[in-house]
Amino acid sequence: MAEKVFLQESKEYQMKIDIGRCFGTGPGAPVPSDEALFEASLRAIRQAVESLSQAGEWKVTANDNRWLRAGIRYDAADGRLKAHKLTLAIEAADKRTKLKCKQHDFVPEMLFDKPEKATVFPDITRTGDYKKHDTTLKREEDLHFDNIKYCASGSFYLKGRQTQDKDSGFFTRYYPKLEVFFPETVPLVEVSHWDESIYDDMRARWGRNDIDTWMLVIRRDAATQAFLEAELSFKVIKALADDWDYRALRDASRLYLALRQTGIFQELPPIFTFANPVSSIDIIRAPAGVQA
Repeated sequence: MAEKVFLQESKEYQMKIDIGRCFGTGPGAPVPSDEALFEASLRAIRQAVESLSQAGEWKVTANDNRWLRAGIRYDAADGRLKAHKLTLAIEAADKRTKLKCKQHDFVPEMLFDKPEKATVFPDITRTGDYKKHDTTLKREEDLHFDNIKYCASGSFYLKGRQTQDKDSGFFTRYYPKLEVFFPETVPLVEVSHWDESIYDDMRARWGRNDIDTWMLVIRRDAATQAFLEAELSFKVIKALADDWDYRALRDASRLYLALRQTGIFQELPPIFTFANPVSSIDIIRAPAGVQA
């Protein structure tokens, strides 16, 4: 049994590697090896950090040991979870499996008003803290350059590799508020099933900054082993009760822009576009005695 659910907020800066731009290859060319993708990511990090160091000291260190996990997303056959912008997922490694319930596209400020009311809130009487991994409710902001998405996720770990077939009861046991979508137990189908290679032992230091939340995830289709994507990311995380460190956020954003300028990552269309932004309209103070 977990002692409590930890409330966190995170900003994750994501970058999908553009294979053609990164390696100078055209359509149909062989996909580079995991090792080559890892080295390309390190070169981009070093280039970005050096550009920010302003001739000062900087250092990027990494361990090329990777680990493997399976990433599986589930829904009912009728798509009822997708219709309500919910995702059930597992991330299974050899000795532990992470369960996640995610709510997409919501007003982020609403999540922590009464967090225990959230659909994704885990039942701490059934979850347990696995080693250093806490049972967590997190408000996530995922940035992919101009493309920004919010989600809320409740997550925790189980011992062992849990990749066997699942039904709705497996998840409602840990997320009881899902029962409104599953009044009866039904089989779940795999929406996606990836094999993932993970590199997460990287660190970048320059000036007052020290970022060690890097992760390179290389995804392949579990059935065909066809390459899907390679995504590099880093996070800034805080506890709900704390304030954001705005200097750290500023420097993380500067690093993100510097990584963008390396030219090896995909651009995604922005979610939000403004043909006539409010900021372009002059705001004029009303004369004294005049009420708006």
